[in-house]
Amino acid sequence: MNAFELGLTQKLEERSRRDLLRRLPPPSPSIDFSSNDYLGLARSRELEERISRATKGLRFARTHSFRHNDVHDLEKKLKRAEGKKFIAAESVYSMDGDACPIEEVARLAEKYEAIIVWDEAHSTGLFGARGEGVALTKKLDVPVRIYTFGKAMGVHGACVAGSETMKNFLINHARPFIYSTALPPHSVKAIDCAFDYLKENNQLQIQLRKRIDYFLQKAKWENKIPSQSSVQCLIFGKEVRAKAAQLMKVGLDCRPVLSPSVPQGKERIRLCLHAFNTEEEIDLLVQAIG
Repeated sequence: MNAFELGLTQKLEERSRRDLLRRLPPPSPSIDFSSNDYLGLARSRELEERISRATKGLRFARTHSFRHNDVHDLEKKLKRAEGKKFIAAESVYSMDGDACPIEEVARLAEKYEAIIVWDEAHSTGLFGARGEGVALTKKLDVPVRIYTFGKAMGVHGACVAGSETMKNFLINHARPFIYSTALPPHSVKAIDCAFDYLKENNQLQIQLRKRIDYFLQKAKWENKIPSQSSVQCLIFGKEVRAKAAQLMKVGLDCRPVLSPSVPQGKERIRLCLHAFNTEEEIDLLVQAIG
């Protein structure tokens, strides 16, 4: 074993001793409350068949972190920042499920001549008739938008969207793009199919919203992080493993999120609600959490 492999092995053994070693689990027969397959497209036979038919620059930037969703703190940082300013934020945050106040961020961006880099990872497919995400649905001028085609869209890949000028700039200056292999035609066709399928099946968004609202009517736990999205989190701290195991025993696929992914003491069960979850399944979930 060479020094490189030895170093990797030691890191893995250290994580194993701390009982933090991750493994890829086999497909679970349990009721899904853990995946990001919000609309159920990743399991859609119809979309799978459609795909099958269809397939015959900021390197030296100085960063200033602002407090989570705190636009007052963001403004303080913008006042201090020098040079060209960029604000990076997400539409829906993956670990809390809460939403960024994009209208207020856009107002500050205009005031301080900053460029918003907006991550639509957990809103792609869920907002807008075409699944275009939060920024375009709210008709906001967001120059740089990042979309992912996993999660709700059920396929693979991601993109940066913006003006033709921005696209040409990235083609010429974005090192990760320049030295990356392009998506194969199969993947591009799969993405097209997923968005076409969503346009024809907008009821999935409505159905998901109904499931979220139903869950929120039932969810009265004090340890729940406030969220109106598909992502709902319950803080259990050190007891999170035991709680997740308890839920798995009754057939509920609910996964713990451990430190260092979240701060110590904030370990949680991250629930993902889906269009395909039934009210009966949500009732079982609520009853099992207690």
